[in-house]
Amino acid sequence: MLTAVDLKTQIQNNYFVETEIYLLYVGILTSRDMGNSTFILNKDIELPVNEILVTGSPMTTNAAYYSVWQGITVDNRLTLEMQKVIDRYTQLGYTISRKTTDMEHLYWQITW
Repeated sequence: MLTAVDLKTQIQNNYFVETEIYLLYVGILTSRDMGNSTFILNKDIELPVNEILVTGSPMTTNAAYYSVWQGITVDNRLTLEMQKVIDRYTQLGYTISRKTTDMEHLYWQITW
């Protein structure tokens, strides 16, 4: 049986992954409508979600993801979450990569 802490952690982990996937998809649709074949999701981008502008995403605004991606710290949960995002878009035929400009936060670049 799951403890309350375990359940909360699972819900939060799924929330971060699914939110990241959703925001990437919103960005893909927005970019496509503008005639682009690349979308970058970073900590500063604003995306429209139900008429509300959302800035960044759980993984692009949290420096812990960058730190884990770069091997500065180890957190298997964050590694798995990022891999789930990569796997989802790779399975759909997109090219997705993590990059950085500030050496503190990652951003996603996705092309089609």
